[in-house]
Amino acid sequence: MTPIRPTTRCARVARAFSLVEVLIAVLVLSLGLLGLGAVFPMVMREQRLATETNLGISAGNAIEQMLFSRPDFARNGGPGWEAMREYLINNNGRSGEWIPIEPDDSNAAQLNAYIFTHPDTGVDYHIPLAQRLYPVPYSTNQNPRFVWDMAARLLDTDSSTIDTSPILVAIFLRPIDPGIKPAINSNGQPYSVLSTLIDSNLSGRDRRNPVSVDRRGRPTQDGRRDRGAMYATPIVAEAIIGPGIGGSGGEYDKLVVQKVLRPQMTTADAGVLITVPGQQFLDYRGFVHTVTETSDIGGTVRAAIISPAIADVNGDGSVTSDDYNPILFLPQPSNVKPIVFTVNP
Repeated sequence: MTPIRPTTRCARVARAFSLVEVLIAVLVLSLGLLGLGAVFPMVMREQRLATETNLGISAGNAIEQMLFSRPDFARNGGPGWEAMREYLINNNGRSGEWIPIEPDDSNAAQLNAYIFTHPDTGVDYHIPLAQRLYPVPYSTNQNPRFVWDMAARLLDTDSSTIDTSPILVAIFLRPIDPGIKPAINSNGQPYSVLSTLIDSNLSGRDRRNPVSVDRRGRPTQDGRRDRGAMYATPIVAEAIIGPGIGGSGGEYDKLVVQKVLRPQMTTADAGVLITVPGQQFLDYRGFVHTVTETSDIGGTVRAAIISPAIADVNGDGSVTSDDYNPILFLPQPSNVKPIVFTVNP
């Protein structure tokens, strides 16, 4: 009988991860999560901008319909436009420069309303703030997202015909200040954002502007009306575009603010506001340009690189300040293109 030999079993050793390998894996995973975390805000921002742009297009169409459906502001002319022309003449618009329409802050019942007085009849034509908000108050349960503001200029500045001049009108659709904090009522509850903007029963202390700037003209983002803050009207300025700043071949794509015409603010502050990427401005003729990036041109001065560039619109072989000055832009950039049209009251 053959003896049975004992078999030798080789024990399998289960190999585990070492501490170094675990740490490397955690490091790689952490780097990946950090990268993903950096992407999320960009994606959210792009989604927000796209939503605002789409909503802004809808709002722009609604604004035109609302404004031109009023008999006093019909596109083919109306007494409201005649009253606006008188407003421009009385506010130093005889030179043909852009004149921002300043909301009237004196009437608590219609705070921040546009008021134009007809030169012949003396009738006042109002565009209340409630009609310049979007969505239109009480049409939905949403708080207003945008407010629109106007600027205009006379196209004919001849002293004998200025009273019948056509008007170039620009409408800016602007996001409402995101940091508005409504006041608290007697029951300890906050008012709605809409109430803080248009409710005539609220005191001046509790009211808010839809868009505000501080006493230097810089955006506050909180709608405040105290500490020198005021309604943020569009800015009119003269700019330099030309040799030594940028451009060639009759087209110029760099811009520097040289002088602020209105409202009262420093050239340096206006220069900072115009160089925000995405900022849009109108030149003298009403053409829209967008700031795509900024460029250092020496010292503390930064130039706005714009698209499209300023072109030789006269065809005389050169670009002069008369081709684009003065320019018109907002303190707070809006990614919604301004609406520009001509009326002939």
